[in-house]
Amino acid sequence: MNNFNHVINLLVRHAGINTNPKSIVHDSVSVIEFADNTIAFANSQGHFQLNVFKPLLGYCLIESARLLAEASRSFTVHCVEGIEPNLPIINRNLDNSLMLVTALSPIIGYDNASHIARSAFINGTTLREEALKSGLITPEQFDEAIEKEKHL
Repeated sequence: MNNFNHVINLLVRHAGINTNPKSIVHDSVSVIEFADNTIAFANSQGHFQLNVFKPLLGYCLIESARLLAEASRSFTVHCVEGIEPNLPIINRNLDNSLMLVTALSPIIGYDNASHIARSAFINGTTLREEALKSGLITPEQFDEAIEKEKHL
């Protein structure tokens, strides 16, 4: 597993191989873009519903579909399979999210909630710490109002 402080963990595949995925993706996109331009040109050359470029049209269309299908399969195998949520980081981010202050507004009022959010931002603390420090809400009221599970 690879953990770079992200909300998902990706499996490390082919450790030690320095293949730049951007160049691989760029090459595939270039081929598909070229095929698209070829199809557009070939379509413009038809006269009286007779188009001698139809074999080229079919080839480019099928080749583009094959490339897109292979890219989808490769993305699934090398990226999607094995993705796991990094729950400690997600919970930490959720605990530090200042957006949850809106859940406190009905209890302590908008102005007090905005002061708590501002204090948490300036001091680098959590909403919970600042809300409890303000004395406007009890720990039980805070937990009931926030209910993190509803915001996931």
